[in-house]
Amino acid sequence: MESAISELRKKISRDMHDELSGSLAGLKYYVNDLRLKEKDLNVKQMLENIEKEVSTVYNQAREYMHKLNEGPEKASGDMNVFLQTLTHEFSLKYELKINLNINKEEIECGLSIKQQAQLTLIIKESLTNAIKHSGASHLNINIWFSESTCFFNLSDNGKGFNINSTKKGMGVLNMQLRVEEMKGMVSVKSSPKGTVIEGSFPIDKKSKSATL
Repeated sequence: MESAISELRKKISRDMHDELSGSLAGLKYYVNDLRLKEKDLNVKQMLENIEKEVSTVYNQAREYMHKLNEGPEKASGDMNVFLQTLTHEFSLKYELKINLNINKEEIECGLSIKQQAQLTLIIKESLTNAIKHSGASHLNINIWFSESTCFFNLSDNGKGFNINSTKKGMGVLNMQLRVEEMKGMVSVKSSPKGTVIEGSFPIDKKSKSATL
């Protein structure tokens, strides 16, 4: 059964690469060409914003393809590497200043591969919200540990959103499901001064021991 699922993932990944990846790359180069030829500065800026958005979608699509091909846990990569590249990458692309308050050794030793993958996806969702929806200029990422629990706090200084809305975004629901899957808790608070996502989950000691 596991082998059949793995083969299906790889087939979907190949199909996405052949069709979606090529189309997105072509669109990116087309917009880039238009931007370089355009004389109007306002239109040029608009095309540059579109090009950035297409690049983001292209990179996300490639990441999903890689995860499908390798399996979600194996493809999750090193969470510490992901966190350390954030400051430079997002400051250049989106003018978003990211403040990290983490302990690399605690993350490496305290979290299983699966937990690192889930927490990485939660942080990515917070980044997406800060960039695309809140208009934030600062994002704080805090991760700390007790003997048996991992805590996280993600906050931005954006415009916030209506937390009491009957319609929750897919991103917020996904974050809640990821934390629940780790047998943890998460809360989302938002106001015109920004959004705070904080939660905790028990350290997977069995998985941790297996990786040592």
